[in-house]
Amino acid sequence: MKTGIIFDIKEFAIHDGPGLRTTVFLKGCPLDCSWCHNPEGKSIHPQIMRTDTSERLVGRE
Repeated sequence: MKTGIIFDIKEFAIHDGPGLRTTVFLKGCPLDCSWCHNPEGKSIHPQIMRTDTSERLVGRE
């Protein structure tokens, strides 16, 4: 079995098709697309993500 580093879980996602779903985002994307909407997912290492209102650890097994 392989493991991955999760950097976000979005419950009740309504985008990308009909119905409700849970989306799990994993770290370590090798593509390096210039239009990437989730650049925090490029690195395989855990990081601290800061916003104007909060701070949280990004990346856990």
